[in-house]
Amino acid sequence: MNNFIEVFDIHEKYILNQTIFKKYFYDADALKKPEKNIIKKYIDNIKLVTLLKPETIKTPSYEDENVKYLEIALIEINLLKNDKLEEITKILNKMVQYPIALFFLYEESVTFSLCEKRLDKVTNNNNIIENTLVIENINNYSKLEEYYISLMYLNNMNLYKYYLDLYAKTYALKLSKEVADFGSLASKKLDGLKEINERIENINNSILTLKNKIKKEDAINRRIDLNVRLKREEKKKIKLIEKIRGE
Repeated sequence: MNNFIEVFDIHEKYILNQTIFKKYFYDADALKKPEKNIIKKYIDNIKLVTLLKPETIKTPSYEDENVKYLEIALIEINLLKNDKLEEITKILNKMVQYPIALFFLYEESVTFSLCEKRLDKVTNNNNIIENTLVIENINNYSKLEEYYISLMYLNNMNLYKYYLDLYAKTYALKLSKEVADFGSLASKKLDGLKEINERIENINNSILTLKNKIKKEDAINRRIDLNVRLKREEKKKIKLIEKIRGE
């Protein structure tokens, strides 16, 4: 968390560290009972660390008919159990009107999450969730230093561009575990990163399915056929990664 504060260059006077009481969620009509139970069972405490806004990071706010980016909230959550992180991300983004960067703390583990959301044109609430991005154990990523440096140069045209660029750089970090070249990934647009992720996930799923079938198959001829298909998928993944690095 402190590394993010440093790279965002937040002055000490803007650090809030304000408690967000869980009662706020328990009393919310917008949340269903299972969502409230997740807050109760998995969260110890919630803290608003700071707000990224024009006066704190010298970046203009932005608002149109689809999105509202007046401030970005940095929120820290201490967990009772290290689970349900995507669900908690969605709950917090449903309840907090600002765009959010969430930091989940559990023992030595730090998980970082972001969420793309837009305005509900009926209620004008900023809580329609489109995509979430959850990076578990962020400190275990080998390209973390390159990632932090990239955050010092986020698009500061406005807070909407700033958040989208943060989302894209974080997506690049996620993919760097597979591609091992953060630099080439960080230069790509978010849509391109999502396409790469989908292609890699499809190949990984095929590889996992084939490995499971090989374990269960007794017929030699069938096992040979499955191994040939497995090698073909593994080569496809290698070629895809080489192509991404070369772009």
